[in-house]
Amino acid sequence: MNKLIFGKDSTEGITNVSYKDGKMYLYRNSELLKTINYIPYALTSRKGVGSVRLKGNGFYKYITPIRKTPYDKVYGYGIYKPRSIEEGYMLWSGVTCYKGMKINEVSVLSFDIEATGVNPDDPNAEVILISNTFRNSSGKIEKKLFDIKDYCNQKQMIKDWSKWVIKIDPDILMGHNIFSYDIPYIAKCYGEDLKLGRDESPITFNKSIKIQHAGLDYSVPTCSIHGRDIIDTWILSMKYDALNEFPSYGLKAVEKHLDIVGSDRIDWDFEKFPTRKYKQWDSKTWESFKQYCRDDGDSPITMFDIMAPSFFYLTASVPKSFQDVINQRSGSQIDSMMIRSYLQDGYSQPRSNKKSPYKGAISMGIPGVYKNVRKFDVASLYPSIILEKEIYSKSKDPNKHMLKILDYFRNERLANKKLASEGSKYHDDLQSAQKIVINSMYGFLGTDYLLYNDMAGADAVTARGREIVQMAIEWACGFRLKEDIKKIVNEGKPNEKIHYHWVPGDKISEGLGFELVNTDTDSISITNGKPPTKDEFKEQIKSLNSIYPDLISWEDDGVFENFVVVSAKNYVTQLHKDWCKQKDIDPKTNRGKVKFKGGSIKDSKKEPKLRNLLDKILTSFIDKEIENPEDYILSEYNKLCCEILGLNKIDGWLMKKSASKAILASENDPKARANEKQPLNAINEAIEKGIIENIQEGDKFWVYRAVFGEKQEIKKGEPQFYKKTGKPKMVKDA
Repeated sequence: MNKLIFGKDSTEGITNVSYKDGKMYLYRNSELLKTINYIPYALTSRKGVGSVRLKGNGFYKYITPIRKTPYDKVYGYGIYKPRSIEEGYMLWSGVTCYKGMKINEVSVLSFDIEATGVNPDDPNAEVILISNTFRNSSGKIEKKLFDIKDYCNQKQMIKDWSKWVIKIDPDILMGHNIFSYDIPYIAKCYGEDLKLGRDESPITFNKSIKIQHAGLDYSVPTCSIHGRDIIDTWILSMKYDALNEFPSYGLKAVEKHLDIVGSDRIDWDFEKFPTRKYKQWDSKTWESFKQYCRDDGDSPITMFDIMAPSFFYLTASVPKSFQDVINQRSGSQIDSMMIRSYLQDGYSQPRSNKKSPYKGAISMGIPGVYKNVRKFDVASLYPSIILEKEIYSKSKDPNKHMLKILDYFRNERLANKKLASEGSKYHDDLQSAQKIVINSMYGFLGTDYLLYNDMAGADAVTARGREIVQMAIEWACGFRLKEDIKKIVNEGKPNEKIHYHWVPGDKISEGLGFELVNTDTDSISITNGKPPTKDEFKEQIKSLNSIYPDLISWEDDGVFENFVVVSAKNYVTQLHKDWCKQKDIDPKTNRGKVKFKGGSIKDSKKEPKLRNLLDKILTSFIDKEIENPEDYILSEYNKLCCEILGLNKIDGWLMKKSASKAILASENDPKARANEKQPLNAINEAIEKGIIENIQEGDKFWVYRAVFGEKQEIKKGEPQFYKKTGKPKMVKDA
């Protein structure tokens, strides 16, 4: 067993580590494997009561027991506290969960509630159904539905449900959005401690965690159960959707995107039959509703099987619970591995470096329409640079543990990818887990709160990345890029800001005569107007790689029949048919599918009508049926303008918004911006009118922009505009 990768404790089959009342409990499925007397600790820079001096001269020189102060109250300068008591134990002992196990060897219970509303504080709030799908470690499925009409009250039903959970004893409790909705709702309606632990202890409600995804922050309440993990597939969906392809993260949207619900699944009309009026339903309607709810636990298990394996297999290496591996950022996972690598052998720990600015990657697109574009990209550019240049912190990491960890995961992934290509799902799941570590290593270096971060190292990585891309551009085109002043804001004033962008520099070699189309971090896209043969492209890759060391490897990323560049990171592509897999071919045209890349042109928050117009504009340069794109674009633009003038429906002019923390808190924030306050006003008005009952952070909703209390002036049937500005003249709307 490699103790650097898996910890020094070689015990296999541990499914959960839980702390309670001075003891650490280690479980192997339903079996209590071991109980250990345990005192939580903090790492401190100064000696305290009971402190033990650690080896070495790191900033945190002492391991100091926490005896009287509650763990969550311990903080201050010169104190580092592991994120949980359980993690602290795993860092010191080298224990991890799921060593030597496969994901089908754990038992999972998926549950979902139906209630009379979304607010458990409502005096009429009531849980009316709890649907459950349980799969044991042998794969056997059991379904059970708890029905309010079988009980005198909901409290009795919830108590029976908790007893049943303890009886079937799942390793993992899961559901969709259960942290924010199902679990707190059940607990509130029950009114007592909700006992779900393996030792029949109550569920513990913890501080909220921050989930970051697609530029948004979500504050999510969390909880823990003694002896079990809790997996919220709402969070899991966001972590799985690294490319931000899901339309939203509601259960129905995810089900549809993954195509995991059969056509025979019953749907329910909640507008016609709202659950708050369930007592008025006849028996036939109630039975139909129960049938609809009976399968509600199925989808989270299917989603778990698709999304969770990589995180499961990563847990064997990371000193955290499976629950925390999913919920916490990948940088903290690497940091925990680094802390353990020294702490399990009794060594002191370094202090986190403060965040400092450094240059990022090259990203540039030359706007235009291009044909037969060939694209090269570097396999795992930043991890390869770290290994090539041996970038690590010599003061923090004298034994090069970070490089050894990265090298291990890189080599193991290459081996597992080969086995996965032969059809092994298990090895595909393993390589996906290893990919998480590899791709997170650069981000880990530049994250400010991690003990083993290295800002200078992060800067060195991006600098080498820019040099690698520059060499490739010179090889292909004969020039390099240079930074150029793009814009000066408030020229001559103290708050002057200079914006740079990349532009082609002077010719410094002959190159191969290609035209540069696009470059972004680890790729270049070039064209000479002709499609290459497979052998020709292979020879060009060989030629390109000949100017780099072995660890830097350029690869074939496709040849594109069409490539429309809008700006840096925003473009439209259509793979050449000879480079298409079957899934990439559009059955209607028998050509490569048209794909959009970039936030500016894929932004789902844009109004559908505008998004549709943008799609038509961009695809007009690709569609062979359109002979004159300029005339077509003007025609489509004019059609939309005519439609606007006679507008009587707003359906196509709605914008999708996410209920962010900033929006929901803007009512009491004097510094809140209009684009935060206006959506909240719309939400509050919808609640007042009974259109919706409530809204919570992360929910998606649609709004449209309106000029309240005004309308455009009309004279003799014609809308009026100001001559100088062209803006519409507005008058009061009676």
